[in-house]
Amino acid sequence: MTLLTLGSEYGGWTIVDHPSLQGAVIFSIGVGEDISFDVEIINKYNMRAMFVDPTPRSDAYLDIVRNNFGESKSTGYVQGGIQPVESYDLKLFQQDTFDYLAKALWTSSGLIKFYKPLNPRHVSCSVYGEGRSDSYYWVESLTYGDLVKIKGEVPSIIKLDIEGAAFDVITNMLSHSSLPAQILFELEEIDMYNGYGEKKLIALNYLLESRGYKLVHKTKKEFTYFASV
Repeated sequence: MTLLTLGSEYGGWTIVDHPSLQGAVIFSIGVGEDISFDVEIINKYNMRAMFVDPTPRSDAYLDIVRNNFGESKSTGYVQGGIQPVESYDLKLFQQDTFDYLAKALWTSSGLIKFYKPLNPRHVSCSVYGEGRSDSYYWVESLTYGDLVKIKGEVPSIIKLDIEGAAFDVITNMLSHSSLPAQILFELEEIDMYNGYGEKKLIALNYLLESRGYKLVHKTKKEFTYFASV
């Protein structure tokens, strides 16, 4: 098994280099303003992406990316979570390279509160209010199953950077009959008090292993699980 890290220092993720990625779809949940990982995996495996993020700044950022389709990379990645579009190799990107839904992936479909970060300079919002601003807005949510129906195919890989919601979303997703070969996620609460995050990780690991996944890479908060296809 060969592991491969793609993307910037801030936005990079580690995957299994596997033939199932070739020409397949990636569900990228949580966009922010760094899609270096997504751009690199799309280019390497001729993939198509479905981006899902209801944050207005992410919407605006992807518009800038679209306006630069066909352009070559002209600068390197920068430190921090806002990458210049010029750092992406978009020369092979076309209109159907990625789709975008301004919605939140959650355990149910409907309207949910989306809490803004305490620091207004930060981009990431969350379905959870703890540690967030009291300010929120309502967004439309959908489930993994909804997303598969909308796209019309099962992804080969899903990346979840969703500010504390990964445990609930993955638990819901694992009830679906058709799953991606690779699940990448950030577990923000891993270092919370009284071992709360560790307990959630143990429970999540049990659920993932019960569906045939194995942990193949981890950092402090980011995890890569792989199931042979």
